[in-house]
Amino acid sequence: MIGSSLADFTTPSSYTWQVPSGVSQVNVKMWAGGGGGGGVNCCTNPVAYSGGSGGFTSCLLSVSAGQTMYVIVAGGGSNSGYGQTSPGGYGGGGTGYTAGLAYFAIGGGGGRSALQLVSNIDIATAGGGGGGGATYPQVALLLWYRVL
Repeated sequence: MIGSSLADFTTPSSYTWQVPSGVSQVNVKMWAGGGGGGGVNCCTNPVAYSGGSGGFTSCLLSVSAGQTMYVIVAGGGSNSGYGQTSPGGYGGGGTGYTAGLAYFAIGGGGGRSALQLVSNIDIATAGGGGGGGATYPQVALLLWYRVL
């Protein structure tokens, strides 16, 4: 190894990066955003689930000096609160939707991180984690009776 440098992208957004002179390979490591957690604020014994972890991808790419690469840095999914939609993370994370149920919060999905040689065509991707949900034990029918 003659030398190495680090191009570090940490803020969720889209970037362009030009391969420096003399570089023929790029070692890529990327992490995706985790999903937002779910929540429930009612009932007896409610259960809320955390969001899924974001994926990880590592690869070694052959490149040419001067080549432009497009970088997408993921954002984590959010949890906006009970009865509201929760935005997904930057990079395409899905929206957590509660269908108007005021006592539930569904986490938004985490965004993906990606590297593109041409805009909108991923050559390496780390997938985002799913948003967490919530539930509670429910009795469908409860019948009380007394024998006379």
